[in-house]
Amino acid sequence: MIFEFKNLGTIKEAEIEMGNLTLICGKNNTGKTYLTYAVWGFLQNIKQYVINYEPNVGINDIDFSEKKINTDILERELLLFIDFINTRDHKQNLNNIFDTSNFFQHFQSNIKFDIDFKAEWNYEFVGFSVHKPFNQSIVTINYKGTEENYELNSDKTEQQDNNQGLIIILMLILLGLFIYYVSKEQTNKNPKTIEQQGETSNYYIEPLKDLLQDVFSEMYFSNIFLLAAQRDSIQFFYKELDRNRSFLISELRKTKTLDFLEKNTARFPLPITENINFARDLTTQITKYDSFLAEEHPELLLEIENLLGVNFIVGNDVVLVKDRQTQAIVPDYMASTSVRSLMYLHFWLKHQAQKGDLLMIDEPELNLHPENQIKMARLFAKLVNVGIKVWVTTHSDYIVKELNNCLMLSQKIENKEALMQELGYKENEILRPKDVRYYTAYYDEKLRGCTVKASKIGKYGITESSFDDTLDQIVYNSETISSAIE
Repeated sequence: MIFEFKNLGTIKEAEIEMGNLTLICGKNNTGKTYLTYAVWGFLQNIKQYVINYEPNVGINDIDFSEKKINTDILERELLLFIDFINTRDHKQNLNNIFDTSNFFQHFQSNIKFDIDFKAEWNYEFVGFSVHKPFNQSIVTINYKGTEENYELNSDKTEQQDNNQGLIIILMLILLGLFIYYVSKEQTNKNPKTIEQQGETSNYYIEPLKDLLQDVFSEMYFSNIFLLAAQRDSIQFFYKELDRNRSFLISELRKTKTLDFLEKNTARFPLPITENINFARDLTTQITKYDSFLAEEHPELLLEIENLLGVNFIVGNDVVLVKDRQTQAIVPDYMASTSVRSLMYLHFWLKHQAQKGDLLMIDEPELNLHPENQIKMARLFAKLVNVGIKVWVTTHSDYIVKELNNCLMLSQKIENKEALMQELGYKENEILRPKDVRYYTAYYDEKLRGCTVKASKIGKYGITESSFDDTLDQIVYNSETISSAIE
């Protein structure tokens, strides 16, 4: 998925393609948090967009007798769907995210869907597989052990490469509908008859909307967990906020005026509000469930506790922190800032994370020693390799350089196994270049605003870094000063 933004806070214009690991660096006040919140907000709303979308294709667009389907119809449907999403009121959504009235009145956005589609796709009892190349594709439907092939054809002399993944996904959805409603509704009616009798809404539109939602949820993250930079302070004030809210409700009943409410309520961006809700529900709701990691990768559940040297203990409406060295036990609000900063990540990984989810974290290096920043980088690589997508904004050269080491390990290396053992790397810490997108946010004099620049990832990983000039300067200064000492 590619996001194009204009007039997004300090961002004058930017284009970002998401990877399985998306890394954004840059100086302070260059718009990294604006980008993170905007992408988070769009992805949070995508399910609702799909629910509100009214499909335009129909059963008559499939030739069941000849087992052929014209892809031009699906391309039309794809373009209509993309236009539907891009014409939603993203300005208002953005104002809601940042809790402002009209700050983003000049904001513009455009979303491009460019999916590397899967060769196989399954929905409930129906299986699909696609045989490439696209312009000569055969789609095989497997229904209760019986396979049928459908041929794709187009009236165009050349197939466009743009958005082929989504075209094929929509094609699979369309082909699957016949089987879907016949099996679900237990009807023997001919699909053409159903279309002619106007019963499409019962057998076609709703299943299509359900399938669209499922597909887009799968392709664009089932759930999104964003850890804001303010996460280390939430333990201090969320209970006070609850008490203040109760007081305000009581006073509002007396005064019956919204002016009082407006003057006496704190305003937070929506991601911070979501972090507060996570803290509020942690001991009563969230810890009741296990994430997929608990069953499939239990070793990853120990990563945060091992990194911090603590154990988290969940009690009645309280989280206690036990230091492994001193054995001292304190409530979470008395723990170190590094513990408070990563506590919610630990509990999300343990109790909520599912394969295909997106973890977004603003400045993961907060309050961490360089040694632990390196461990965080390796944890990100491990999460990517088990199917969790990761979005990171950072000022940490340690995190960037360690992720670069994980990238270089994907190359051909003589005696790689021995080298990795010597340096302490594991197989699940290797990152593939195709999974990673790296951007630098910076102020552009010509634009008179901030933008982002993508860096190519090659044989030696990330070849550019926004930290290199600063590091070179401090080394030069140190050498110059030391050589001048008499």
